[in-house]
Formats: sequence, C-alpha cells, structure tokens
Amino acid sequence: MTTLKKNKNNQLSEESVPTQEAADQEDQMVTDGVDPDVTSVETPTAELPPDVTKEPRNGEEVHLDAFHGDPDMTIAYLRVSDDDGPLHGNPDLEQRVKNFINQHADGAGIAENEIDEKLSQIKELVGQYSAVVTRSEAFCAGVITKYRLREAMLLNIAKQLIKKKGLTWEEHFNANYPESSRRSAQDYMRLAKIPRIIGYAVFGKERLLEIIRAIKPAESDDPIGAFLLQNDINFTPDDDDLSDITELKTKVDAALVMEKVQSIAQKNGVDLEVDPQKIEMLIALGKEPSDSLLKKMVTMQKFGGDANAYLDEICMNGGADVHVAGSSVTAESLPTIIARVKSIREHISDDASLLDQIKLQDIEALEGEIAALKQLKNNQ
Repeated sequence: MTTLKKNKNNQLSEESVPTQEAADQEDQMVTDGVDPDVTSVETPTAELPPDVTKEPRNGEEVHLDAFHGDPDMTIAYLRVSDDDGPLHGNPDLEQRVKNFINQHADGAGIAENEIDEKLSQIKELVGQYSAVVTRSEAFCAGVITKYRLREAMLLNIAKQLIKKKGLTWEEHFNANYPESSRRSAQDYMRLAKIPRIIGYAVFGKERLLEIIRAIKPAESDDPIGAFLLQNDINFTPDDDDLSDITELKTKVDAALVMEKVQSIAQKNGVDLEVDPQKIEMLIALGKEPSDSLLKKMVTMQKFGGDANAYLDEICMNGGADVHVAGSSVTAESLPTIIARVKSIREHISDDASLLDQIKLQDIEALEGEIAALKQLKNNQ
C-alpha cells in the first residue's frame, strides 16, 4: 500500500519497500559521498502516489498548486478529498446524497408534478445524513480531545519534574514547546488532572471545563460521573454507541445551566424550582440561557412571578426573550402585552401540540382581568 509521508526535507514522498537494486544504488551513492535523500527528493514523481495528480480528479477537487507544495496541507487535503463515507460509517448513504445532488443541482430536471416527491426524498436524505454527520462530528471532536488530554498528561509529568529541579515551568514551556499555546495547554493540563477524564473526552474540552467549574473534583474518584449521576444523566464511558450524543450533550448543558440558576438563586435568597426539561427545550432551540436571563428568572420569582411560565413563553416564542411586565403596569406596556398574547396564539396556530401546555383556567383568568380592566376604564 502506498501512503504519503514527509521526509527530512519536509517534502512529500511515497512510502514503499525499496528493492535490492535500489538499496545497492543507495549504498553506492553513500560511498561516493552523495546524500541519497537529497537526490531522491529532487525527483518529481516521488512527491505523490501514482493515482494522484496535481490536476483535479473530479469536479469537487482543486488543483494541488493551491497548497504551494505545503506537505501538511497536501496530506490533509488528500485525506479529506479521498473520504467517501468511511468517517461517518455509511458510504452507501454518502453516494446516494452525492448522486441526488449531481442529478438535481439547482432543481434541474424536476417536473412540477414531481416536486412534492423530491421534497420528501430530500427530507429523508437530510434526516439520515444529519444523523450520521452529527455522530461523526462528536466522534472526531471526542478523539481530538482525548489526544490533547494525553498530551496534557505528558506535560503534567514534565511540570512535576521541572519543579523538582527548582526551575520555572513557564520558561521551560516557552523554550521547549514554542509552537504550542500555553493558555490552551493549561486548560487541558487542568482537565488531565481529573480522575477518569479520558472516558468523558466525547463531551469536548469546553463542556468538560464547564463541568469541572461546577463541581468539586477532589470529593470523588470519578467526579464527572458523579455529576452526571446527580443530574440523572445516563452515560457509560466505555460505551461505543454515540447515537444519542446530541441529546446527551443537551442534558449536560441543561444540568450546567441548572447549577448556575441555583447559584444565582442562593445568592439572592430565593427558593427557585426550575423544570430541567424546559431548560433542555430552550437549549434544543439553540438558545442556551444567558446569565442575564437567569438573573431575570430569579428576580421574577423573588417578586411573585412564575419562572417556569416565563420559560414556556420563551420556548413558544422560538427561543427569543419575551417582555416581562413590572409591578406597575403603564399604558405603554399594554401594546407589548397584546403583542405577546398574539405571538403565543400564532405559535399555537402553527403547532397544535403546544395547546397541551395551555390551561383553560389561565385563559379564563386572562379574560377576567381584561373585563375588570375594561370596567375600570368605563367607570373613569
């Protein structure tokens, strides 16, 4: 099998087993005082495998001159270009998606009476393709995180040795690892100290950092596992099935938000019981609650409001924040309230399943308040 590698001159070459004749020629070159590596890299045919040319092999490829001979970029490009589905594990689906795109680019060749059928096919393909791509994306991110954690474990050992020598770690790091970011390395080194951290690499660096900020690692030999268990999140580090990784990450993110909510509530002396499923729903909409939104929830609860009802309104508003009326209602706030009610009605009209979240007595209570307000106005 022919593969690409970099030689000592940082050029691309093929990796193959030399013949005896080639070995004899190399020995003779050494005898004559010629460096065989320098001579061999001057041969253009040794730069790429036989089935690879600088010219694009298909409509998706680019000319290799675009990488200006950079070996790292060329190797990375060829690996990406040559992938036809093995990464996400479904080459057949990859080919079906490519065939559909090539056959119907810009909607070409689709008669009007075929549009609904093609839209249905696209929906099915996107659903299948998105699922495998999401899993492979999580897998790739998890693998890279695992590699970085192992690298950080090496650096943690080096740091201990440097301390034993009475030297400064910062100076040693800058002198010996100039191409590495010390800030990024510090983050991974911090994570690498957590027991059993490798098993949770699938969550990625940033999410793991959020978790360890929310817990006390010293209290457990598996602190991340304890955090997941405390929040009723079912995850087995040794399980290779990543089919539910998106849902799993959503639950973890929701648990982290709940930690923030309780922290803010305690600081304000408020007893706040937020429904985790409402937080998950908001995150699933791509709207992870900000600190300002969490503080607004706490303030609302403190003054007799309903934080969970507030979250319901945000979810029904597509994840966008909604206006919260203050303790005094002004004439200017009435149009806002009307707009909120109208928005809720429109969302329910588009999705009848939301009716399950609406209580008839709440509608009747709203009608009663409107009637009372109208009576006050009439008696003016």
